[in-house]
Amino acid sequence: MNDYLTLDDETVDLGDASGLTPEEIAQAVRSQTSWGAKVTETGISLIPPPPVSCSIHSLDRGHSITPDDSGGWIYEDTGEICNHDRPCKRCGKPPTVEGYDACLRYLPGIQYACCGHGVTKPVRIYKKWKEIR
Repeated sequence: MNDYLTLDDETVDLGDASGLTPEEIAQAVRSQTSWGAKVTETGISLIPPPPVSCSIHSLDRGHSITPDDSGGWIYEDTGEICNHDRPCKRCGKPPTVEGYDACLRYLPGIQYACCGHGVTKPVRIYKKWKEIR
């Protein structure tokens, strides 16, 4: 019959734990879970896994950008402030004077459009037309 140790939602199979040393149990925890374990004078100290971290990331005309400490955005490749004037990563053209993607220009009936810049699929959002009588 096997002995098991459960840590949150992870289970350690200790086999027959009756003959295991504290170091062997700690090693089983380390090898079978994301938890840490070390042998102390009083037994085994279990160390929970570090919290999951995340980062915020976006794109500006196909260029990777990330938030800076001041609440603005910076280009990930150079650390420069994102001023939205870099050319499209796919076609190399700057935005139009109105701010449209150069390869799309103005599209009647479209509220928002993006060519994808060679990084994502193109997107378009239509305006909702309302007839007034």
